[in-house]
Amino acid sequence: MTGAEVLELFGAYGQGAQTALTIYISITFGYLATAYFVGYQLTTIQVCTGSVLYLVGVGAAFLNQVVYTQSQFKILDSVPNVLQDLTLIQGDF
Repeated sequence: MTGAEVLELFGAYGQGAQTALTIYISITFGYLATAYFVGYQLTTIQVCTGSVLYLVGVGAAFLNQVVYTQSQFKILDSVPNVLQDLTLIQGDF
């Protein structure tokens, strides 16, 4: 794999992680807004369904972050010389 491909892959994984964070924030806002504005009107089934859907959405976003972190370490282990100049990624700042 060439250096350009490694950097492109690194950026693609980063975009995926940012998308997962955005989805997490959106789901959390929707869940809290629903609970605040109409929570008292919901039945027990609706509350349980909403909570399960929230947990599924948060779980997917969390797993995406875990995969992104694992991919970072895998890239750093497999091609360490390509990313040596990126100070923030190496943690040497």
